[in-house]
Amino acid sequence: MASSKLRVPPIFILVAAFVFQIVGIALLSTISVDTPPQTYGYEAILGIGIGLNFGSVIILTPNIVRGKDQSVAMGALSQLRALGGVIGLSIASNILSNHVKGDLSAVISPQQLDLLLQTSAAINSFPIEAQTVIRSVYADGYSLQMKAMTAFAAAQAIAVAIMWEKKLRRVA
Repeated sequence: MASSKLRVPPIFILVAAFVFQIVGIALLSTISVDTPPQTYGYEAILGIGIGLNFGSVIILTPNIVRGKDQSVAMGALSQLRALGGVIGLSIASNILSNHVKGDLSAVISPQQLDLLLQTSAAINSFPIEAQTVIRSVYADGYSLQMKAMTAFAAAQAIAVAIMWEKKLRRVA
């Protein structure tokens, strides 16, 4: 791990991780219907942040929590990660579903809307003009999802601030 070889305090790795995540998600919220080549760069930035965060937290936890509490800390970490994923997924799904329902209810029938909400592959059964509108609505919904996830990523700043120590710890 970079923090042990370079003697960089792990908190700096976590700060870099949440900055990369916020920047990556914020950039992803700007894409439109046409996927520009920059999207792959945005995803790479986000991936760097997620990788730094997940890897660092998993490796650092046993170095910070000792003895009999170590297994509890690792279990809590796994549970909180899963819980956060479930909460994030439900929020993102609701954002997209409500956006699609609101914007497409005047464009397609309720039966078509139900089919589209069950599987996005149903878009291919619509006329080309409707497909264009549906894709635009889905792109706007995706952008809204990413904006909400940017707020969640920014909440990491609070967690990192709580972990900040006056005398910065260096993992050997």
